[in-house]
Amino acid sequence: MKLAFIPATLVLSTLLSPLAYAVNTNPNNANQSPPFQNAPQQQVSKQQYIQHKKQMMQKRAAFIAQQRAKEANNGPTFPSPEELKRMAPPKPMTEEALKQRLTLQIQRTKKVMAADKKRSAKYAEDFARYQKHQADTLAKMMAKADAQRMKVLNRMEEQQKQIIASFLKSKRISAQNNNH
Repeated sequence: MKLAFIPATLVLSTLLSPLAYAVNTNPNNANQSPPFQNAPQQQVSKQQYIQHKKQMMQKRAAFIAQQRAKEANNGPTFPSPEELKRMAPPKPMTEEALKQRLTLQIQRTKKVMAADKKRSAKYAEDFARYQKHQADTLAKMMAKADAQRMKVLNRMEEQQKQIIASFLKSKRISAQNNNH
């Protein structure tokens, strides 16, 4: 049965192959072929002409005139006062400026800690109202948090003293080096 099937397929393929070739090559059947074979080629290239120097100079002159008109109305556009501030060299650090910066840092920390303390106290009140048996544990935790806050503030104040001392020491050393 297999032997009868193979010759039948060979015969069938040999009979149909010329027909398939005729269908693909016949110009009347071009619309039936795959689109990429006989598709018309689109020409997309648009030529970009190089501008003549005269045209370029006219555009440049118009731009310069526009900039001059802006400057006449608003004054010079560069540098603006904000840009001048940014371009100015930084002021040298002084002891007062350093102290002020560090005290601002401590004040911000105290403000954040006060807000945290207030929030935790409100939470503790609400918690104590509903969970009386665990309110004591929460009070102990809040006492620990207060102690930690105080430690942080004390540490920051100590660091402030050390920073100011090292700043003054470095100023003295640089002054001595400049004198020699």
